[in-house]
Amino acid sequence: MKILRPEVLKCVKTNVNKDHGAYDFLDDLFLVSFNITDEEFNFICTNASAEESSFFVNFLSGAENSVQLFTQIRKALVVRNKFLEVYKLNIL
Repeated sequence: MKILRPEVLKCVKTNVNKDHGAYDFLDDLFLVSFNITDEEFNFICTNASAEESSFFVNFLSGAENSVQLFTQIRKALVVRNKFLEVYKLNIL
């Protein structure tokens, strides 16, 4: 089981008792998959190029084989880590 940061758990909307739409589900999918907060996710979406953003979508869309899946995960995590470093520098 993946251990999420406490600040990420606070952002996950499906843990709160209320109606949830498709957008909430997709947001939570990205937050949990990449262990990021809403603010970090918004920062990445705002600053990532179209190619970098596509790595996130490709990661979630699946793969034909395990090598392709590993490659997609690796590319998505490289983008995530790059933007989290920049995000941390901007909030300090």
